[in-house]
Amino acid sequence: SNNFCSDTLIQQVNVAELDLNIEGDTIYCSSPITLTATHTVDTALFVWSTTLQFTDTISTANNYLASGPGVFYVNVVNDECLEVDSIQVFMENINIGLTGNNICLGDTVIVGIEHQTLEQPSLSYEWSSFTSDSSSIIDLPSFSRWYKVTVKDTFGCIAHDSIYISVYENPNVDSLWADKETVFKGERVQLNIQTNDSVYWPHFNSNLLTAEDFPLQSQCYEVQLFNEFNCTDKDSVCIIVVDVFCSEDSVLIPTAFSPDQDENLVNEKYFIIDKSGIITEFKIEIFNRLGQKVFSSNNINDKWDGTYKGKKLPPQVLDYFLEIECVGGKYLFKKGNITLIR
Repeated sequence: SNNFCSDTLIQQVNVAELDLNIEGDTIYCSSPITLTATHTVDTALFVWSTTLQFTDTISTANNYLASGPGVFYVNVVNDECLEVDSIQVFMENINIGLTGNNICLGDTVIVGIEHQTLEQPSLSYEWSSFTSDSSSIIDLPSFSRWYKVTVKDTFGCIAHDSIYISVYENPNVDSLWADKETVFKGERVQLNIQTNDSVYWPHFNSNLLTAEDFPLQSQCYEVQLFNEFNCTDKDSVCIIVVDVFCSEDSVLIPTAFSPDQDENLVNEKYFIIDKSGIITEFKIEIFNRLGQKVFSSNNINDKWDGTYKGKKLPPQVLDYFLEIECVGGKYLFKKGNITLIR
């Protein structure tokens, strides 16, 4: 306008709507992912960069192959119109570790997953040779073996791991025995074990291969074994203890013998019989009618042939005195007559 004069010009202005949009996964697992920029104008130019200032150019196409996490910017230009957009790619890091201890044969093992770094929760667990969909498994292996697992998270990222579990042999008892399985009260018993492993007798507080006791009652003795892998085992040996009767029920004292060397050869010698094997001390003295000591011995295995000073004694009745000490300190004294028959 100029004073009272005016004029009007109409100009058509076209506004280009680029409508920029970036499509693609935002979680990076292990394989490169493709980021794609879309818009509404076909003649637009693209520039991809890792900085908002576009100081570097990583692609001039409408897509970019991202091989790692980060923030990626795209600039689209059409004539004088410009639009900028960005997308952030996160690293989905499934950093897992398997835990489990070596075991001894016969023990159970628990193999579990330790999530060291996991931004997103896992959805599934696939164990090799197992049907469990759990973060841990329980097994009773009879041999050393590998345990393998595949973990898959909500974004389809997959991680693998494995652990080797050693199964050690238990200690081995080659033989375990007692010198007597049945003993009299107060009688000594010796326990023995044959093994290449370490042993411990709790009853004796001993780690020797042999142990001795004077048991007063029937009982079982436990022995524990250990090997270099800290595997343990145990076994036991039982002893029956019977009471001692130091009497004529256990000791046979003959009252006659006939050293005539006849065809039967029966009762040719006089001796005491320890039927129960309980005698520990022994003494016998035999006298004739004149009071002469014709035989004496401290050895229960000695036998008298009816002679005195190398000569055969005639038939007669003899006196004897017998002193016996039995297992457990029990004592028997006996005197009586012996008839010598020819």
